[in-house]
Amino acid sequence: MEKFPVARMVTVVLIVCGVAAIAFFQSTLTTLLIEGYIGKAFRSRVMNQKIAALSNHFVVAGCGRTGRYVVEELVATRLPFVVVDQ
Repeated sequence: MEKFPVARMVTVVLIVCGVAAIAFFQSTLTTLLIEGYIGKAFRSRVMNQKIAALSNHFVVAGCGRTGRYVVEELVATRLPFVVVDQ
């Protein structure tokens, strides 16, 4: 007969909860990386820094049919610009 069956059950529960917590953390981190939240935040930060550093630049409102031609011309002439679109 075992002397400490309760202690053994507590240990089993702790091990199972620890493994479950690690699995949950890993799946959450993987989801964040796959869905791109971290990358999107990084790209947004870099974009905002570049926009803040601009001066004497053009603002293209909308990048539809006409806006694309304007953007192509600005890229070809290497003029600084920012596109505002949905």
